[in-house]
Amino acid sequence: MSKTQDLIAKLSSEARVTKPLRKPLHWMLSVFSLLVFYAVISQIFLGLRVDIFAQITRPLFFLEVVLMLLLFLTSLASAVLTMYPDLYQKSRLLKLPYVIFFALLAVLTLQIFTPIDAQMILPEGNIHKMECSVCILFLSLIPSAYIFITLQKGATVNSSRSGIFAVLAATALGCLILRLSEANDSIIHLLAWHYLPTFLFAAIGAILGKLLLRWS
Repeated sequence: MSKTQDLIAKLSSEARVTKPLRKPLHWMLSVFSLLVFYAVISQIFLGLRVDIFAQITRPLFFLEVVLMLLLFLTSLASAVLTMYPDLYQKSRLLKLPYVIFFALLAVLTLQIFTPIDAQMILPEGNIHKMECSVCILFLSLIPSAYIFITLQKGATVNSSRSGIFAVLAATALGCLILRLSEANDSIIHLLAWHYLPTFLFAAIGAILGKLLLRWS
């Protein structure tokens, strides 16, 4: 055998067998099931607002909750897809979280110009402002960490985008938990202390993605 053949044989014998990355559905279901369990425990701890059944009958509240749930699901799915260098040939799906986020903002903005519903609870005074943002932050820590740990098992090409989706999914879940718990339907309050922080946290996610999802 020539030296070249010897070298090839040596390298082949030393090469590690790499397991192929599992399909996106596996990771989505794995992360989703754990986060749903986490959300249920968190909701039990915080409790549900006493008028939750009355609020669900209010169309704009119901639409807001549905959009938050969709934001969580699409952001999680998009984060998982970024584990694959070719995005599992589903690149168009990565636009959905942005569309849903702006749809959610549009629904909230619309409520500013609509008559106040008699079922809405509008507390007087400075009640739960910064506390809401901090609560969302803490509710998002464990989901964010678990999603990032999962993403590290893949081959992320655009780490910033992966980080945005990871944190957006986690904060959307945190927002949803708090929305079902806090009896405050002030649109200005929701925009300023719930959804604006969510956007800012997602921007921080881009930085975290660069730091935590770099290829070694």
